[in-house]
Amino acid sequence: MRKEGEKRAREHFRQAVKTGIAGVVSLCLAELFSLREGYWAVISAVIVMQSSIGAAISAAWSRMAGTAIGAFMGAIFAALWGVNALSFGFAVTITVLVCAFLGLLDSYRLASATVAIVMLFAHADVTWIVALHRFLEVSLGVVVALLVTVFIWPSRARKNLHHGIADAIVLLHSLYDAAVSLYMQGIDKPAGELRTRVSALVQNNESLLKQTMYEPRLGPEHKELLMLLMEHTHRILHAVDALEQTVRESSGDTLNRKFEPELGELAGRIGRGLVTLADEVRAWKFSLPGDELMQAVSALEAKAVEVRGARLMTAFDLEEILHLFSFFHSLRNLARELDMAREAGGRWRATEI
Repeated sequence: MRKEGEKRAREHFRQAVKTGIAGVVSLCLAELFSLREGYWAVISAVIVMQSSIGAAISAAWSRMAGTAIGAFMGAIFAALWGVNALSFGFAVTITVLVCAFLGLLDSYRLASATVAIVMLFAHADVTWIVALHRFLEVSLGVVVALLVTVFIWPSRARKNLHHGIADAIVLLHSLYDAAVSLYMQGIDKPAGELRTRVSALVQNNESLLKQTMYEPRLGPEHKELLMLLMEHTHRILHAVDALEQTVRESSGDTLNRKFEPELGELAGRIGRGLVTLADEVRAWKFSLPGDELMQAVSALEAKAVEVRGARLMTAFDLEEILHLFSFFHSLRNLARELDMAREAGGRWRATEI
């Protein structure tokens, strides 16, 4: 935890310095080019500055597109219908619709604000000049922010996403271990905080995945693997949730003892598989999985046939039997997802060699 805190402190310090540099450079360039309202360049640079290259490119695209659309619409409506409440209202409405049609939902607020600036802070006869200046000022700030992000302490969203997925799998392993310990050993490990951290991390990874798609030099195979790993992480989360729900209602069950050592072997291999997957994602070095997990699943299925044949379950009530087979079903789903995730990584590794 201390190392994580120190790492975050370093990241915050670097981001603060980079933002300050981008603001100063934008201001100096605006004065050099004699831009009348150069502070818009500074504002744009500060807004576009992000923690990674992918995030900066995404923010830059959103700001450039919004500014361009808003400046164009504001100039058109002011020139054709003048600056009045009706013309302004139609301009904003059409601007939002254009952004929605183009799929620029993140840009429509900025585009609308640019319409207001162009139409309400300028006379009709100089509206085009104001619109052009606004676009140039914003473009200058955006370019400066991108250059600072790329060349000063650059950070790539995909690397952060690698670590984010690995961290999520590590937390899921902890949740899994707590559920297994409760069911098989009767040890109750608090997991409320873990669930909260997993949810927050998964949400952050979704944001990082979007940022990663904007980064250059990211091949289609890399993108596909990232999306597959995110999908498998979600499925592992659902399987662990189902496991937790089962064990929460199975306090005092003893039927699982009839399925040892096969049940414990499968549970242990899944735990080790989660750790291996997290390590491989973090290092971004994958190997194809063996058949250990599926062998353990087959061994447990054979054990179930043996137990049923010996009529050993007749001494247990239906609810406890359902708990056991729900637990086994969740373990089997986890084993399948682990193998599929590692196989996807192994296939990608084979194409890179």
